[in-house]
Formats: sequence, C-alpha cells, structure tokens
Amino acid sequence: MYLRCVVHDSPLTWKSWLSLAELWYNTLVHSSLGCTPFKALYGYDANLGAIPTITPDTNPDVNEVIQNRKFHLQSLKEHLARAQNKMKQTADTKRTYFQFTVGDQVLLKLQPYTQSSAANRPFPKLAYKYYGPYTILQHLEAAKTIPLAVLERRMVKKGNAAVPQVKIQWTGLPASTSTWEDYYVVKTRFPDALAWGQADSRAGGGVKPA
Repeated sequence: MYLRCVVHDSPLTWKSWLSLAELWYNTLVHSSLGCTPFKALYGYDANLGAIPTITPDTNPDVNEVIQNRKFHLQSLKEHLARAQNKMKQTADTKRTYFQFTVGDQVLLKLQPYTQSSAANRPFPKLAYKYYGPYTILQHLEAAKTIPLAVLERRMVKKGNAAVPQVKIQWTGLPASTSTWEDYYVVKTRFPDALAWGQADSRAGGGVKPA
C-alpha cells in the first residue's frame, strides 16, 4: 500500500523513492512485533537525524531535493489518509449494531490464542469460530471487570509449547463464573490487578512455561 502511494504521483521517478519507502517500513512500529523492524534486528532505534532546513545559502540543487521531498511526503500522507478512510468505510459496511435483552440467545466469538474459557484446543486454528447458543441472564453494569483473584493454575499444551493458565475470578461476578485464561495474556491486559500479587506469592513465584 505504501509503495503504491509512493509511485502514484511520480511514476517516472519511482526508483528514486524506493529507499524512502524502505526507510518508512523499517522505522514503523509493527503491532505484531511491538517495535520497529530495525530495532528488532539491531536492538536499538534508528537515528533519522535532523530534518533539513532551507536557508538563503542553500545550494539550488539541494534546495530542489528538499522541496521535492517535502512535497512527496505531503502527497503520501494524503494518499494514506484516503486509503485508510476507504478501508474504514468498507469495514463499517459489514458491521451491525445489535442490542440484546434478557432471554435472548446469542453466539459467542472467542479470540483465538487468547480466550480459552469455553474450550481449550491444542491447535487454535482448528477451533470453532462461534460457541453457544447462550441465553442472556442479566445485563452487567458498565463498570470495568478486572481480575479479582486467581483460584487455580495449570499448564496446557498448545502446539509444541506448554502455556501457563490461571483460573480468574472477575470483579462483580460470582466464583462460579470464573474462567481459564492464558496467564501472560491476561496479566498484560490487566497489569495492575490485585490478583497478580496473590498469584505471584504462591509456590515461590509466578507461573512460568516449561
């Protein structure tokens, strides 16, 4: 997508902008990595240096390069904003707002690799997409539900790895509604929950994979 936006307004000079596209990709934070590809490879952030400024004494050729670069970057921002807006509009056409009442039956869609309350399968890719139907018993308050206590711990096999899980009791809910969750996933999502002090104090430390 980015390379397409790079060459859209300058099809005859696209080769000269490949290095800029590569720089953008390698210095952009990836959601899957949690950092830039450059930092993942070298262990530190790239030094992009200072943004060049134009002065009356600037060489005309350098001045032209800087002006072209500024114009090109502005054009890229406009193209990317237009592409993001188009993708959002396309995604919104497939979204529907539903309001359920007590007594309705619904299907639940669990996040793969994260939520394992309904079923725990060794190969998440082969797990069911929806679970249920479940009957709505009551509407919960809008207050945020966070882990209240860790009731049990276990190790489960996912693929070729052993993953630690904890049975969580949630605030505002009875112990009978406790769910099994991946320890590191739920701890990352709720880092300040009081439940982790309880979990880490047992058996001399927190749960760690084998």
